[in-house]
Amino acid sequence: MADSDNVNINGNSYDWEGVTISGPQGVLTGISELNWSSEKPKKDTYGKGAVRRGQTRGNYSAKFDMVLDPDEYDDLISSLSGGIYDSQFDFAVIMEGNRQHEIVLKQMTVDSLTDGAKNGDGEITQKLSGKVKMIHRDGKPEYEEK
Repeated sequence: MADSDNVNINGNSYDWEGVTISGPQGVLTGISELNWSSEKPKKDTYGKGAVRRGQTRGNYSAKFDMVLDPDEYDDLISSLSGGIYDSQFDFAVIMEGNRQHEIVLKQMTVDSLTDGAKNGDGEITQKLSGKVKMIHRDGKPEYEEK
C-alpha cells in the first residue's frame, strides 16, 4: 500500500480500510470522503498603545462535508424523519490502527447539497456540507461550557 493511502493521526497510521463510519442508516460503505473541522477563535483587544492587552473568547463552531454515492445518499434520506435540510443526525467515525480512535459528529445539519458527475470515470456523487453542534473525540466533547 502506498504511503498516500495511509492517514497519520496522533502518531498512529490508519488507512481507509481501517475506518468505519456509521450514520442513522447504519454503517456506510458508499462514502468516499468525510471531513470535519472546528474552531473557537480569539480576538486581540487593545487599549492605548500598540501592545495587545488581552483576548476575547469567540464562539465554538464546527462543520463537516462528505461525499456519498447516490445509493448511500438515498439510504441516508430514507433514515431521516424530516427532509435533508430539516433533520439533525449523528455520524461516528472509528479508526482502527495502533489504537482505536473514535470521533462522533453530534447533531449535524445540512446547509448545502451538490450533485456531481464526471465524464470518463462514471462516478456520480452527492456532496453534503453543513454544521455540527459538537465534535466528541474519544468520548470527550471538544468544548464544554464553564
